[in-house]
Amino acid sequence: MLQQADRLGCRQFVTPADVVCGNPKLNMAFVANLFNKYPALTKPENQDIDWTLLEEVYYKRFTASACKLKAH
Repeated sequence: MLQQADRLGCRQFVTPADVVCGNPKLNMAFVANLFNKYPALTKPENQDIDWTLLEEVYYKRFTASACKLKAH
């Protein structure tokens, strides 16, 4: 994900640690930067949502909660 962001010139706000810990403010800054640079992004016609990624989302949330527990 960070490599793709770098290719798009949109990696100013995120580091690998930010992605792992799920910092919501930096994630929002990243997405805002992405849409600011590419305001007319559209979903490609031939790509559907891959629902198998749902497992990845849950894992990221688990990892983020583990990062918060470490911080306290």
